[in-house]
Amino acid sequence: MITICGLIKGMNIMNSVADIWINKGMEKGMEKGMEKGMEKGMEKGMEKGMEKGMEKGKKDIIVSLFEERFGTIPYMLKQEINKVDDSLLIDLAKSFLKFNSINDYYLWLNKSKNIIIS
Repeated sequence: MITICGLIKGMNIMNSVADIWINKGMEKGMEKGMEKGMEKGMEKGMEKGMEKGMEKGKKDIIVSLFEERFGTIPYMLKQEINKVDDSLLIDLAKSFLKFNSINDYYLWLNKSKNIIIS
């Protein structure tokens, strides 16, 4: 014969089992979410790092071109080149072919700043 105490005890056991399953499911879900988040974060970080590396490489090449043509260049000029926006590096490289002096860089820079502001 089923008693009320037996029913309550059975319900308590079922609730305990359900709680365990829910907690296990939540733990599993959190683990999966953390894994996915870490993967995405690493992916984004690698992508950003590669972009920064390529940008730095382009700037290093342009500095090398200046040094090859004009000899030792002022530290401030290297700093200026490293501040040039990535979107302008191709234009700088093409314009460099027409530079006759370091001063031509500053003329190019002023022209480029006016284009960006306009």
